[in-house]
Amino acid sequence: FEALHKSTSTELSFEEASQKIKERDVAHRETIIRIESSIESGFNLEAITLEECLISNCLFNYLEGLGIKAKGLSFQKLLKKCMDSSNDSSGLFYEVDAWRIKRNNAIHGFIESTLKSFSESQEKFDLFSRETALEGHALCRRACDWYLEESINFIPTEFPDDGRELN
Repeated sequence: FEALHKSTSTELSFEEASQKIKERDVAHRETIIRIESSIESGFNLEAITLEECLISNCLFNYLEGLGIKAKGLSFQKLLKKCMDSSNDSSGLFYEVDAWRIKRNNAIHGFIESTLKSFSESQEKFDLFSRETALEGHALCRRACDWYLEESINFIPTEFPDDGRELN
């Protein structure tokens, strides 16, 4: 359905649209693998950065699929536009928004943690950034699943009942 929608709403052929979607899906899977590897290796800031990129990509693709311009929007603005445009009742967007704040603290807090009493603040920072990376990993999986479900709806598949019976 997503390839059909992309081919009818852009200048791409169905085959080209299908190929682009396959390539994106491979990139998403490889990103998840890289995130897991980063967390296992203790590179939590790398994992967090990749997680933001992956979730942002899902949000961007969703908005573009709805015909809403999303190019150049920040992570926060992508999230806000999705909240306004989606009927998601799972709480995913609110969880991603809460994680976004933790992400900011982790990414921007690294320098601050090294300026304080190094050993104590570094331990706290490492624990916080690991927890944030693990939470982000779970949110990436949920965001990808959510996007797959939503992309089916880019093309209407239910039609209003006009009262006529089908023979």
